Amino acid sequence: MINFAHTVTHKIKMNISQMPNQSIEMTRNSIVEFLGFTLELLEKILTRYYGEPICASIKLCNTQNTLKTFARGPKNVSSRGGRKKVKRLNSKSLKIGDNYAYDSILKRKFQYFAEGDLRNLSEKENDDDKFFCEYGDKWQDIFLSTIIIPIRCRILSGCSEEYRMLGLVCIDSKVIQPDWGRKTESYAYQTTAFVADALYSLIDSYIIAQQNGGKIVK
Repeated sequence: MINFAHTVTHKIKMNISQMPNQSIEMTRNSIVEFLGFTLELLEKILTRYYGEPICASIKLCNTQNTLKTFARGPKNVSSRGGRKKVKRLNSKSLKIGDNYAYDSILKRKFQYFAEGDLRNLSEKENDDDKFFCEYGDKWQDIFLSTIIIPIRCRILSGCSEEYRMLGLVCIDSKVIQPDWGRKTESYAYQTTAFVADALYSLIDSYIIAQQNGGKIVK
């Protein structure tokens, strides 16, 4: 885990330092490559720890009400039907209101979303507390547990406390994971939260570079 953390933070610094000297196309390609590499490492670490395949992806805020999948780990690609199908999925905007977990974080202001038994959550009597997502009835064939951590930073505005949200780091498993149940103590939560926190500065720098035609203005 320490080696993973060092590798990720070092590569983040390298990516940010290179941005002023390259085109926005090169910046985007290098970030997508780095995020894919990071998600692959995250999947390997969690898969080894839990003894079951763990999938990982990163969604970025596209508009106030939509997300887009920006990067996926190889296990996520495989579980979603392979590269050809994933390419089509990545091109589509995801409506936040079509996913219970995304809506809970981005609209209902949950600090995170963690559930080790989504099937049980989907059977709640109260419709407002039932799990649903953009996969419709097929989601149970893809995953039964998930943890989603926002990529965000706290902003102090007067007396209020607000957050700037850039996206989400998502992991999921095809089996029930009892220790994922909305707890911050799980190994999966702590590892995923580290990735989300570490990525904020990189994604923020990328957004600034886009706004300034590919350069970070200092």
